Formats: sequence, C-alpha cells, structure tokens
Amino acid sequence: MSTIFLTSQRNAMKRDESSGSTNMAAPKTSAYGGSIYVTNLTVPHNLGKVPVFRYYCEPFGDGVIWPPLTDRVTGQSTNPLNVAQSGPGIAAWADSTNLYLQLFYGSNALTATYPVYWVIYKDYAL
Repeated sequence: MSTIFLTSQRNAMKRDESSGSTNMAAPKTSAYGGSIYVTNLTVPHNLGKVPVFRYYCEPFGDGVIWPPLTDRVTGQSTNPLNVAQSGPGIAAWADSTNLYLQLFYGSNALTATYPVYWVIYKDYAL
C-alpha cells in the first residue's frame, strides 16, 4: 500500500477567478465569408500562459447545459433527444491573456440569449 500526499500549495485543478458564466446574444454578425453568423465574448484571465479550460452552453433553452456539441455540416447544435430543436454551436480558444467564446449558427434567425459557462484552470498550460 502506498501513501498519497496532496498539498494545497500547488494549483492542482484550482479554478482561476476569471471562471464564470454569462448570457450571450444570438449570433447575428456575418462571418467566415457570410456562411456563418457569430456572437463573440472575450474573457480576460491575465495568467501569462495559455491555460487549459472547459466551456459549456445551454443552446436549447431547456435548462440543460451541454459541452460543445455541433453538427460539422450545418454549424449548429441539434438536440439528440429532440431533433426538432436547434440552437447555436459554441467554440472557444485562448491565448496568454484572454479566453474567447464564440456562438455560431448557419443563419441570423435565432433571437434568444444563451447561457454560457467557462472554467479556466490555474495549474495547467499549453
């Protein structure tokens, strides 16, 4: 049998204070040659490194939070439990100072706001 020692002096999977949530407006800005509509959000983290992060969205207005789930052909999320429901896809990327979230959809027909969530970890970096 071995002994495991964990100390809080390290940032083992500790969330950065910049982790959080907000509501994003429906994608309305034409991008990528007009084939996709987007809404962007910039979250400053100022860690000085590209952090490991996770991000989620509630694309169907039903209280269910999904990880990135996108149809690569249509550029939108489709609820696998209800194929009639459609919502925006979500993408994210980071640099040494900011996390960037982007909702996208194949048209500008959506009108709702969409809750988005992100977790930025202090201890890992790419």
